Amino acid sequence: MSPLVPPERLKDWQLVLRCIHQRGADQEACLAELRERGLWLSEEQRAQAGLVGN
Repeated sequence: MSPLVPPERLKDWQLVLRCIHQRGADQEACLAELRERGLWLSEEQRAQAGLVGN
């Protein structure tokens, strides 16, 4: 398995997908990068990411 590309090197749409589909430390790093870029997940995306209620 190849290592994942660091979140800061991802395009915005790739970052959103990683936020939704990854869990654990990688998801946290991607969410931090998302906030740094001034982006966010919609409520539907947050539910898909398992973040509802957080």
